[in-house]
Formats: sequence, C-alpha cells, structure tokens
Amino acid sequence: MRSGSLTRRLNLESPIINAPMIGAAGGELAAAVSKAGGLGLIGIEPKGTKEWFAQQFRWCHNLSTPWGVGFIGWSLTEDLAFLRHILSHQPNFMSASFISASDRRMSEAFAVAKDLGIITSIQAGSAREVDEALTADVDVVVVRGSEGGGHGRNEVATLPLLQYAKSATDKPVVAAGGIGTARGVAAVLAGGADAAWIGTRFITARESLAHPTKKSAVGHATLDDTLYTNAFDIAQKLPWEREYGGRALKNAFAEEWVGREDELLQAVEASDNITQSVNEAIASGNLDKLPIYAGEAAAFTTHQGQSVAEIVEELDEFRTHLEQASTTWARKPR
Repeated sequence: MRSGSLTRRLNLESPIINAPMIGAAGGELAAAVSKAGGLGLIGIEPKGTKEWFAQQFRWCHNLSTPWGVGFIGWSLTEDLAFLRHILSHQPNFMSASFISASDRRMSEAFAVAKDLGIITSIQAGSAREVDEALTADVDVVVVRGSEGGGHGRNEVATLPLLQYAKSATDKPVVAAGGIGTARGVAAVLAGGADAAWIGTRFITARESLAHPTKKSAVGHATLDDTLYTNAFDIAQKLPWEREYGGRALKNAFAEEWVGREDELLQAVEASDNITQSVNEAIASGNLDKLPIYAGEAAAFTTHQGQSVAEIVEELDEFRTHLEQASTTWARKPR
C-alpha cells in the first residue's frame, strides 16, 4: 500500500481510527466509530472468552462500513488458532502492538491476515521500531508518541516520530499519541499522516466499556495529570516487558513509586501485600491506587459523557483548521 491509499481502500469518510483499548474499545464503541465515518477497532483481550468475543463482534457483523481488531502482539505468537478464530469474524483491519515487526511469529500472523484480504498494521514507538516496521511485510505503520495513554514506549513524541517515518517511507502512516482535538487531527494530517489514532478521547464516550469511575477520573483530568511508569504492572505481577511502561493518571500509588520501580519490584517479590492492595483498589474503585491508563489528551475529554458520534463530529472540524492555515500561508505571487 502507498501513502494515501488507506482511507480510499477502506472508503472512510473521516480519518479517525479509535485505538483498540482493552477495557474500553468493545464492539459498541468500534461500531459507533465506523458508523460515524471512521475506522472502529475492537481491543482483543488475550484472555477473553469466545462468548465475550461473540458478544462484541455482534455489534459489527452487520455494518456496511469497515471495522477492525487490535491485538497485544505477544498474544499471537504462541498459537495462531486464536488469531484465526478472531479473523473468522471478518474484520477489515488488524493491528498489533508491543512486539517487533521483525519477529518471525508476527510475520506468520500477518501472513494469515493478508491471505484473508485484511489490512495489517503494527505500532512503533521509537526510531528503531519504525525502521523495523518499514522493512516488514506490513501494510500500515502506526507511530505512537510518548504522549499516548496506556502501554507503549516513552522515547519520542508523536510529531518527531511522524516526521521521521514520513521521511523514510511511502507506506501509509497513522499518528497516535496526544491527539484529542480537531487541531490535533489537523496537525498530524498536515504532517503527512494518513489518519489519526485516537484513544484517550474515546475512554469517556457513552459507548466505551470503561467503568464509570474511570470515565469520571479521565473526564476531570488536566494536561498535567498523567505520568509514565511500570509501577502498576509490577504491583500486579503482569508479564509486561519493562520497555513497555504505561501512561496513566497520577495518583498516590503511582507518584510514590515512579522512578523507584526496581525498589517496588523487590518489595513485590518479598511480599504479596502491595499486589493485594492494588488488586483490592481495582475491585473497590479506590482512586488512590487504581490504575487508570490515559494519555495527555485526557485534558480534552469531558466527564459529561459524549457519544462517539459527537466526538467524531468535533474531531472532523480539522478541515476548518487546515483551510485557515492554508489561507493564512497561501503562497504569494512573486
């Protein structure tokens, strides 16, 4: 695929793709994004049951517009039967994150999708990952900057990473991280992105799977209310590589342990007390210790709970900003 062909091949009316956020981006949200003219993605929970998947996919089966799925990359490397089951529901687009594009098993997974005519993409969060993605047999590269919420790298901001990728390839490139307004969409499109990958802005949508406690916390957050840390993963004993920390809302637990992750790891290995306290916070909704992954674009969300259609309509005002900039800086005759 060549730059500019992604939206044409999918026949999109809007350059908005929702991030496949596990715990937020279910079938209802994905279907709503697609109905609004963008590309809706369902976040594929590695431990999800077939019944849960059937419930989510039911929202998308009768869509007349394209939709897709997003995987945590390492969930595809052990058994391709899981991938084949998901793809049997006939998505149009598949994304993978948190794995090298050069991984042989990932290449096999992409080959399965391509044989079914599904567009493939992989997330890159550093110059090295962009380089690997550009040489791999993958259709689309999603450049995710450090402003983005949830798991990812914390090495390069979105606009520098986008510029780096666009200078090196004619493949479609999608920009992710910190995009939450029409101006943000306009900025990445002007920078050469084929589409804008939006996560945090959709967490608070009425169609989101996120718990009301999390929606409220994200909706009240300001630009300075996030941090990047491995603390929650370490505390919960989750199998995330240390290179993939997560951007989350600040709370007492995160601020206590940010920058002290090695010390936290030792404490967790010595006793189950911390793990138990965080798990209890998740169960009870205790915001002092509850992991709430969100990016810097939390500042542009609302606690009032907009619909997906309303959010996409706002983001689609990017055209106004591009037109204004074009008029202001129109080339003058010499």
